[in-house]
Amino acid sequence: MRKTKLSGFYRTELEEVLRQLGPEGVYVTGVCTAICVAQTVSDLIDRGWRVHVLSQGVADFDQEQHECALKHMRIIGASVE
Repeated sequence: MRKTKLSGFYRTELEEVLRQLGPEGVYVTGVCTAICVAQTVSDLIDRGWRVHVLSQGVADFDQEQHECALKHMRIIGASVE
C-alpha cells in the first residue's frame, strides 16, 4: 500500500487491513525512524495495537534523532527489539 504522508494511516486502508487480518501485534520497520516510523507507531498505539519496532529494521538520516525516536516509542508503549 502506498502512503503519501508521515503516518501509514493517513488516507490509506491500513487500519481496515489490520482489522480484517486481526493480528495480535504489529511489527514495524521503515525509514526515517524519527518521522514516518514514529508517527505510524504512535497511530498504531492510539488505535490499541500491540507494537513491536524492529530496531535493526529502522533507520534515520540522523543517528541522534534515531536513538531519541526509539526511546520515545518505548515510552509510549512500543516494544523495541
